[in-house]
Amino acid sequence: MAVKYFYYVIVKSDNQAIFVTKIDNATNYAHWDKNEKPLPLTKSYAEDLAWCLTLNFFPAFVLMSAHELKKQIFYKEQPNEQK
Repeated sequence: MAVKYFYYVIVKSDNQAIFVTKIDNATNYAHWDKNEKPLPLTKSYAEDLAWCLTLNFFPAFVLMSAHELKKQIFYKEQPNEQK
């Protein structure tokens, strides 16, 4: 039985790893938001997007997953520091 894989693009932004959540084809921008669901992509599209983001100085890579991701798995809220 063949396994269906999901491909996601992860971007390093503000010293955190965040999934791409939306692509705006009208303006050719990729958006990432820590509060939104990661966007599953085809393998070739994810590879091209990661390559283009890296060329534009946003370190990015592709994550291949056997399960669909429902939330940002790398992001954790920072505890508020008491002063």
